[in-house]
Amino acid sequence: MLKGLNEENSLIKKQLGLFVILAVFLLLPFSALKVKAQITLVKKSRSSYQIVLPSNPSLEENRAAEFLNKHLLKIANCTLPIVATDKPEGKNLVIIKKSAALKEADDFRVYTQAHRLYILGGPGKGCVYGVAELLERYFGVRYYSPDYVVIPRAATLKLPALNLYGHSPNTYRNVHGQFSQDPDYRDFQRLNVIDDMFARGYYVHTFQKLVPWQEYFKDHPEYFAWLNGKRVIDQLCPSNPEVQKLIIQKLEEEMKAQPEKKVWSVSQNDNFSYCQCERCQKIIEEEGSPAGPILRLVNAVAAHFPDKIISTLAYQFSRSAPKITKPAANVQIMLCTIELNRSKPIAEDPTSASFLKDLEDWSRLTKNIYLWDYTVDFAHSISPFPNLHTLKPNLQLFVKYGVRQHFQQSNTGTGHEFSELKNYLLAKLLWNPEADLHSLIKEFTDGYYGPAAPWIRRYLYHLQSEILKTGEWP
Repeated sequence: MLKGLNEENSLIKKQLGLFVILAVFLLLPFSALKVKAQITLVKKSRSSYQIVLPSNPSLEENRAAEFLNKHLLKIANCTLPIVATDKPEGKNLVIIKKSAALKEADDFRVYTQAHRLYILGGPGKGCVYGVAELLERYFGVRYYSPDYVVIPRAATLKLPALNLYGHSPNTYRNVHGQFSQDPDYRDFQRLNVIDDMFARGYYVHTFQKLVPWQEYFKDHPEYFAWLNGKRVIDQLCPSNPEVQKLIIQKLEEEMKAQPEKKVWSVSQNDNFSYCQCERCQKIIEEEGSPAGPILRLVNAVAAHFPDKIISTLAYQFSRSAPKITKPAANVQIMLCTIELNRSKPIAEDPTSASFLKDLEDWSRLTKNIYLWDYTVDFAHSISPFPNLHTLKPNLQLFVKYGVRQHFQQSNTGTGHEFSELKNYLLAKLLWNPEADLHSLIKEFTDGYYGPAAPWIRRYLYHLQSEILKTGEWP
């Protein structure tokens, strides 16, 4: 038996040796390819490369080329000529185009092949984000804020063999505030603004716009909410069929002016009132939530506009999901977290249990949830607000329940408390909720504060430890 084992071991050793030789042989072409595929994009502020766009380039493809050239000029004092053709010829090309192989709007692929650099994108801004990835990862560009951008200077720019793929679980990433209004900052950080999705003037709290009380209340008080024994102008009566007709009529008119816009809000006004007339109250009792009458109205409106998405709020009195009615396929539920404690992650905070239930309930009813989160102290925007430790777990929680559209209402304005840092963290985490928060904080503080960075981090983490110690709501 021992002899047999020795023979078997000898055979295994021979096989392993052959495997190693074969592996080395197979890897040699790839190693050679890596060296061969390395490209010199710019040498001594000159380039033999040109950017190739499709013959009829889209806005996003044009933007990607412009974005690349804008930064090459600042980095290396060099820009690349741009040509438009569907049949690129030659070696030294940067080919920027949308690819049918990339299904998600913002996905991108960046790779080298011989002396060519390909920057491919999905049907949205993927190729723009591919350029941003290249600038950040290989050329050292950093957008810490719109006013503080680090662009290293280099007369020669080389790239190794590349095969990068970029994808986010989130299809809409809005950190609402001043910084995202800057187009370069916004594209570099892969962020959205309201106008990317919603019709102008129809983002939220639209009942008043759709059926103005100044126009209708005097002659038709029944169009408005019944509350405490009388009709009030605070909200509409969502169960009134005439209200439904008026909303549809108004939207038909408004959509003619913005035919390209897909998402339109039919949503409650910003107050705590809701209609408790006999019809509405009956629906509320059936559904177990004041969201019931509103959702039935919104579903009816959505049925009239099957090629559009009708957005509505799950906010304050309408936050709880109804028991019976499901949102139509073309209805977006805008779920809001305004009441919650900001000192603890939602999933770990007993006081946030009702919201967690609402998130679970809505996620069972629809996959079209737009999550409106608040990471801001509205009353004291310059005061300490230690909630950085909640950003990642909360975003991970939302993604876990199928949320892909995010609106982070934050304190993004110059002079606000750590607004540059918070905006940076939110942008990175929205793109990749698995990113390491502490590494991001270190990267930002080192780059933004320089020698003061260790002291800034000590201050940040001290604030965090104190709020966790006290248990107070910030």
